[in-house]
Amino acid sequence: MARMRRIKGKRGMGLVALATVAIAAGGFFLLRSGTDAGPAEAGAGEIVENADEDEEIRVPVALATARLADLPSFYQATGSLEARRSVDLNARAAGQITRLLVEEGDWVRKDQALLEIDAREQQLFVEEARVKAQTASLEARRMENMAERGLETDRALEEAQQNELVTQALLDLAQLKLEDHYVRAPFAGRVTVRHV
Repeated sequence: MARMRRIKGKRGMGLVALATVAIAAGGFFLLRSGTDAGPAEAGAGEIVENADEDEEIRVPVALATARLADLPSFYQATGSLEARRSVDLNARAAGQITRLLVEEGDWVRKDQALLEIDAREQQLFVEEARVKAQTASLEARRMENMAERGLETDRALEEAQQNELVTQALLDLAQLKLEDHYVRAPFAGRVTVRHV
């Protein structure tokens, strides 16, 4: 820091007085030039009436010197981010987790499996339902052939066809429950938190 020297004597006091007068005179001229403003300086955006076309209109202009300067290449701010879409996923089936297929931070596609729950028992139910559906389908075809030849009643044929529909529905249900043993991504995105 620079040291301030005390001004001593008449010469020092004269300099202070001269500086004060110069500042006051400058302020007076600035104020005076602001009050004698022409019609163009009356207000920004105002239309000046009765101005002759030959009359010179003064427009205030601010000047600045162009110079090179460094600009920061980053912007620092404090805030919080929130995903546009987020979802908490839960398994529909109960059981032991056999495979974790993703980690936190992984990108996933829509319908990608995220984890698998032990499904061995449900796979057996699917196989059982598949065999029953195939057997019912064969029985319905056999009944149709026999009914066409008059060897079987219409009622027996209807029962066989209904049994075929029921066993196919049970197969669909078993396959749906098997799918419940997988937790899948409902949309593409990123795994942010994994609780298992």
